[in-house]
Amino acid sequence: MLVIADDLTAIAIAIDPLLINQSLINLINNAVQVNQNLTRMKVIISVKVVDNNRVSVIVFNEGKIIAEDKQSVIFNLYYSSQEHKKNQRLRFINCEKILLDQGADICCLAEDKGAAFQITLPLIT
Repeated sequence: MLVIADDLTAIAIAIDPLLINQSLINLINNAVQVNQNLTRMKVIISVKVVDNNRVSVIVFNEGKIIAEDKQSVIFNLYYSSQEHKKNQRLRFINCEKILLDQGADICCLAEDKGAAFQITLPLIT
C-alpha cells in the first residue's frame, strides 16, 4: 500500500510502494537519457483522484516529443527510438509489466512540449 498526500487529503493506493517507485524511476531515467542534450530538464509529476476509485499519476517531461504514431506502440517488445534502443525498450517493458502485475495501467499521452505518461492506479476503498 502507498499513501499519497493530495493537497490535504491522504489517499491509499493498492500497489507496492517499491514497485511504483521503480516505475517512476524508469520513466524519469528514460527522460534523462533521451534528452541528454538539454542543460536543464523539467519533470512534473501530477496526481489526481479519478472516479473515486482510481488515481491518475501523470509524469511529464519537457524535451523530446514522442511522435503520435509511436505512442500506441511504445510499450511493445520491439519498439525503440533509434537513439537509445536497448535501455529504453527494457525500461518501458519493465515499467508496464510492474504496473500491470499490480493492477495498474500505463499509457503514453499526446503532448506538444515533451513526453507524458499516465499511470492509473486502483484506490483502496
